[in-house]
Amino acid sequence: MPPHDPAPAPPRAGTRTPARVPAGLRSRVPALTAALVPRDVTTAARTLVLIVALGVVANVGWELWAIATGRPGSGAGSLAGTAASSLAVLAGALALSRYRARVPWPVWPLAALVLLVGATGVSVAAGDHSAAGQVGLVYPVVYAASQFHRGFAWTVTGLAVAAEAVLLALTGPHPGAVPDLLVVGCALPMLAAVLVTLTAAHDRLVARLHARADSDPLTGLATRRHLEESALRLLDPSSHRRGGRRRGDAGVGLVLLDLDRFKELNDTRGHPAGDAALVALARVVRAVCDEGDLLARLGGDELAVLVPGPPEVAARRARALHAAVRAERLPGAHGLPLTLSAGVAHGTPGTTTYDRLYADADAALYAAKAAGRDAVVVGPARGASPR
Repeated sequence: MPPHDPAPAPPRAGTRTPARVPAGLRSRVPALTAALVPRDVTTAARTLVLIVALGVVANVGWELWAIATGRPGSGAGSLAGTAASSLAVLAGALALSRYRARVPWPVWPLAALVLLVGATGVSVAAGDHSAAGQVGLVYPVVYAASQFHRGFAWTVTGLAVAAEAVLLALTGPHPGAVPDLLVVGCALPMLAAVLVTLTAAHDRLVARLHARADSDPLTGLATRRHLEESALRLLDPSSHRRGGRRRGDAGVGLVLLDLDRFKELNDTRGHPAGDAALVALARVVRAVCDEGDLLARLGGDELAVLVPGPPEVAARRARALHAAVRAERLPGAHGLPLTLSAGVAHGTPGTTTYDRLYADADAALYAAKAAGRDAVVVGPARGASPR
């Protein structure tokens, strides 16, 4: 059984920030939300601001050019209206970016549709079927294909091609309409395909890097950092105020495991034998632990198990692990089976720090070693941190 993260860890620096999606909606229509929620809210917000800012420059610049060339209907009034409306849209995009953590998730896909309608509407209102009028359809395609998964990206691209046909139809018949539709109808999907392919490759690379960062290469267990992040999440009282009651609401136990006389095994039989013992120990730990536990290798021969729930659950898990290792009779030094020492501590959200939880478990493990090894010592179940 692979290690199971009992609670989502807080995002690390440089990782993606998820959009705010109600858990109930995710569970009911996961495919829908996967397609409509941006990969990363921060990147989506910045991309939206950049696209709108470039659109403002293009619209105001086009209006200035129209005034300079004496285009009918252009003047100070049209320039003021274009500038005011464009800056209002930019202000809205900046507000979304500034308060992106509070923005409901449907706003982000809706922004792509607003870009699409806006680009089409401006060109139709101006009667502009030139390349300058048609290129505005690139903006929603770039936003959707770079920030969303392929389903929504291709939907927006299809709508952009349809909007091109509408634009050419409403701006009056002209000899270049069919060639324009063919060129734009091929260029937009090509652009979308490139962006969707690149972002998918990027997502796969990021997933592999995260898997390597969170998994010990020898045992396949979680790393120390992953365990610490999960423990911090479980000990954070704010995470327990959101949503319904969870197993972690009763606190979290930390079980530290240490193979007795592991150094002697390495010295007498070599490091490959030590590595084999750690792999075998990881297999035993997986077989005993529940799905909600998080199993980690902290370094050397020290493993840890994060056990959400009341204190007796962690103590029971430690004793079960101790008994399982005894029954397995892992080969150790001098022909004797390896034994296991375990220290157990428990903390509650809002009253126990991770440092205190780890220190208590480490002290219990030290007591087990001092008592002659091959033992389980349960430390205090703290309701308040002394720090």
